[in-house]
Amino acid sequence: MEYHKEKFIRDLTKNDSNVCISGLVILRNSGTFIVDDGTGQIQVNSPEENNHEYVRVFGRVIPYEEELQINAIVVQEFSKIDKVLYSKIKELVR
Repeated sequence: MEYHKEKFIRDLTKNDSNVCISGLVILRNSGTFIVDDGTGQIQVNSPEENNHEYVRVFGRVIPYEEELQINAIVVQEFSKIDKVLYSKIKELVR
């Protein structure tokens, strides 16, 4: 099993590979959606339909033109999490 490092979107770089992000889904298209975690936004490519408002995504960072995207491996429904507390914990373990 590969390790996925929990990161804020603002901290993602092209050198990252396996990451985990969480945030609000603000836009959906066929096969993609945009996640906003309060620090930034990123496009997530996923072959599975996702109708969740708040998600945690495990995936691989891929550079695309001047931006980064994530190819999702797992998309978890995360709406019931205490978002403020979860964000504080992520800051502490960075």
